[in-house]
Amino acid sequence: MSIRSSEREIARRLAERGAEPEPPAELLARLKSDIPAELGGRLRLVEAAAAEERESAAGGRRWLLAASIAAAVAGGFLALQVRERAIAPVAEVEEPAIAAERAGRG
Repeated sequence: MSIRSSEREIARRLAERGAEPEPPAELLARLKSDIPAELGGRLRLVEAAAAEERESAAGGRRWLLAASIAAAVAGGFLALQVRERAIAPVAEVEEPAIAAERAGRG
């Protein structure tokens, strides 16, 4: 059986099933009433801990962003320093060679 025929078969079966029935309106209230009060208190503690963790993670992201920017600036500064130090010796070598050429011509 090819992939297309299996996809068609799945689509056909889904179409045959029709719409899913809606859950009863009182289902949510019934589920909430089934949760013991003791467990509900624990759930609030878990939610509070999760919210606190999200806030601390946001602070960690700020530090990460600041560190990334600092590293980029330091890397750029280092690249400029390396470039200037690499160009300076080349200029010192070229200047005597140019002077020698001029002396040989003159």
